Amino acid sequence: MNLTQNLNCPIEYNDIPRDHYAYDAACTFRNRGWTDSLTTLEPNEPVTRAETASLLNRVIGGPLLSAKDLRLGKVIAEGQVFSDVTLSNQFFVDTAVVRSLGIMKGNPDKTFGLDTTLNRAEAATIFFRLMDKIEESEMRSI
Repeated sequence: MNLTQNLNCPIEYNDIPRDHYAYDAACTFRNRGWTDSLTTLEPNEPVTRAETASLLNRVIGGPLLSAKDLRLGKVIAEGQVFSDVTLSNQFFVDTAVVRSLGIMKGNPDKTFGLDTTLNRAEAATIFFRLMDKIEESEMRSI
């Protein structure tokens, strides 16, 4: 997988100065269009499951759906799967995609836990599943 970094960052984030350890990654994300709508990244804040699903969908959702020969329309047509993520919820598509790809799953009580933050074990599990799906698909770049 090729994540070549282009450090020409035409629009910088308000909360990530050039000497910040996350600056290179932030610029790469910006240049790839993954965080275009953001003016801040809040690098020291915890991340929710909803935010994680949203970023994963923006970064890898389309390429992995294509690699698995899945269509977004079919994923959406499955309807509401999690009791806390209605069809009108802003994170419905994101949660549907990461669930369909097997990257993130819901809770035993049939919720997704949109506002729940990730602990390290959960983040590691999501990362492991993501890498497994990328390897399965034989993707070379995103």
